[in-house]
Amino acid sequence: MKITRALIGGLATIGIAAGVAALPQTAWAANDGLPDGSWRQSCERPYVQNGTLYAQCRRDGGKYEFASAVIGSCRAFGNRNGTLFCESDDAGGGNSGNVGQWSGSFLNSCRDATVDKHGKLQATCRKDNGTYKRSNLKAQKCPGQRAGNRNGNLFCESTSGGSNVANRWEGSFSRSCRDVSVDSTGTLTATCQTMNGNWIRTGLSPRQCGSYRAGNRDGVLFCEQ
Repeated sequence: MKITRALIGGLATIGIAAGVAALPQTAWAANDGLPDGSWRQSCERPYVQNGTLYAQCRRDGGKYEFASAVIGSCRAFGNRNGTLFCESDDAGGGNSGNVGQWSGSFLNSCRDATVDKHGKLQATCRKDNGTYKRSNLKAQKCPGQRAGNRNGNLFCESTSGGSNVANRWEGSFSRSCRDVSVDSTGTLTATCQTMNGNWIRTGLSPRQCGSYRAGNRDGVLFCEQ
């Protein structure tokens, strides 16, 4: 009887171990064998099974949704409102562009950015009320490939001397403003928080503020002395 019980217990242990081994693995490391891409920033519990990527991905409202995508020739995936999509593939089509060719302040408030084979930038960008929307910007409209986010819409930021002028702006505005950009004339534009928690798009030019020191007064940029 003791031998029979021991044999049954051993077989049960082996069965459990086999069952655990058969479960999808969710290793989370750089060399985990999972596809690359921005989906890693907003998805969890990922695994690959039969050539398909599975994960729980965050929607714009914060909830998570079960998502899947066939890997095929796709090298990198992104998460668009709880849905996995191909950011970059081996075929050179669709989303094969390099997001790194675009720069600008949009990187501070947009996510899931992709570039297609024509150079068009697409991203999910934050609006002033905190929600997100999908926006795009064609490379032909923005030769400098420098983009900003204005209330959820991508727009072309000027590159003519803008970076040097942008470094001149200082002040307390940086503590309560976001989506900051400076155009070629030196005009500072930002989305600043009001006292009741709302956000307003506002601007301040060097003619109004020769000191290049700005503050935020209830959602409006003003010149600090």
